[in-house]
Amino acid sequence: MKESIVDGDSLHSLVVSHRQLHVEHKSATKNFHAASLNVLKDTSATLANLASMNDNYRSLVESSANDVHYQEQRFINEMSDLMTEIRRDVKTLTDTMKAQVVDDGGIVPTLDETSSRAKQGLDNTFAFVSKGEDELLRSCKAARQQ
Repeated sequence: MKESIVDGDSLHSLVVSHRQLHVEHKSATKNFHAASLNVLKDTSATLANLASMNDNYRSLVESSANDVHYQEQRFINEMSDLMTEIRRDVKTLTDTMKAQVVDDGGIVPTLDETSSRAKQGLDNTFAFVSKGEDELLRSCKAARQQ
């Protein structure tokens, strides 16, 4: 009977020991699950924060890209307007210069007229001098013959 009591006490100690191990195991499992849940919550919060930051960054990039696009479009429009104005001014200047050079009252017709008048004057002078020379020769010939 003593042996049976010792065996019973031993078995009881073993059962109590296993129960204590089981309780500790359950407590460790519960703590592990709680820690895992906290890590998952922190990870979820970090991912949500990253998603929010990504949305903000995307909005900022889109806004900046739109601003740059608007500024580039405005620059292109201003350059196009400037080129149109320059083309118009150059055409006006070219037309004015052409009018001053070749149209009535321009340099070319005036020079043509002046050249024609000068040539006519020179031709008249040459004719007068030639006629005078011929007259002088005749007078000299007549004076010699007399």
